[in-house]
Amino acid sequence: PIWTPPSWRSLVSAFGNVTTNAGFSRTSSYSRLTGTPSFAYLFGLSSRLDTLRTAPQYGNSANVTSSWHSSARSRVRLPFGSLANSRFELTERVVETNAVRTQARTVRFPDFDVEYGRVPSVLRLDRLFTSPQLRTAYSRSTMTEYANSSRSPTGRSVTSSWRPLLGLSGSLKGGTRAELKVERRVTETENLLSGHSVTTDRLTTSNFSVTRSYSKGQKVNVLGKAKTMSTTVSLGLTGQYEYHRGETVTYADDSRRHPLATKYPAEDDRLSLNGTGSYSFSTNVTGNLSLGYGQSSNRVTKIKSRNVRVELRAQFTF
Repeated sequence: PIWTPPSWRSLVSAFGNVTTNAGFSRTSSYSRLTGTPSFAYLFGLSSRLDTLRTAPQYGNSANVTSSWHSSARSRVRLPFGSLANSRFELTERVVETNAVRTQARTVRFPDFDVEYGRVPSVLRLDRLFTSPQLRTAYSRSTMTEYANSSRSPTGRSVTSSWRPLLGLSGSLKGGTRAELKVERRVTETENLLSGHSVTTDRLTTSNFSVTRSYSKGQKVNVLGKAKTMSTTVSLGLTGQYEYHRGETVTYADDSRRHPLATKYPAEDDRLSLNGTGSYSFSTNVTGNLSLGYGQSSNRVTKIKSRNVRVELRAQFTF
C-alpha cells in the first residue's frame, strides 16, 4: 500500500492536555529614610515611596525588583507507544538599584523528555535485558542580560543539555543489573558589553554501572558446574569518562563572520573506574572490598596524573 501522510485531525489528537501557568511579583526595600510611608505602600498596593512623606537620607539604598514568569507543558503521543513530555518557560526579572536598571530574560525551549514505550522491544533489546528502559531528555535555555539601564543586550548565555542523550537500563537474563548513560552539555557565553567575544564550554560524560548480588543458598553456575553459595555476596563495577573542551573567540562584530583571535583553549579528559564487593558469612562476620583507578589528562599542558585506591574492611561481632 502507498503511504499517506497523517491528517491534521490525527496530528492534533496526538497532543494531550496543555497546562499553563503565569505569575508576577514585585518587591522593594529602602535602607535609610525619615518619615512614615503612605497607606498604599504599607499595605502592598504600591512599591514606590512618596519622597515628600519619606525623604531619603545619606547612604540610602533603594531596590525595586519586578519578576514575572509564564510556562506551558503538554504530552505528545509518538509511535510504538512512546510519549514526549514537552515544556516551555519564559522568565523575566528587572532590578532597579538606585535608579540603575538591570534586566535578565530567560527562555527555556525546547525542553522535553521521551519515554520510549515499546521501542526497546522493537529494537530487540528484550532479548538481552529483562524489562529494558530507554530514556532521552533535552533542554535549551537562553538568558539575555541588559546591564546599566541599557536597551541593547550586554550579555547572552545559551545552554543546551542532553541529560541523557541516551540512557539504557535493565537487568540481564542472568540477573545482573546494568545501566549506561551518555550526557552532553554545551554552554556559549556571549559578551556584548565591551567588544564581542564568545566563550564556549563543551562537556561529554559517559557513565556505566554493573551490579550483581548472590544470596546465601543460591545456586550459581561456575564453569558449567552448579555450586551453592555459602555466603551473601554483592559485586559492582562503575565507570565514568569525561571529555571537556572549550575556548574563547573574539569577533569583529556580532555577525560572528570575522573571527579575530582564539584565546584560552582548554581540553582535558578524566577516567575513573571503581569496583566494589561486600560479603556476609553471617550477622557476625561481614566485610567489603573497594578497588579504584583514576586518570586525568590535560591535553593543552600535556600533564597526566593517575591514582590507584585499595580499601579492605572486615567486621567481626561477638
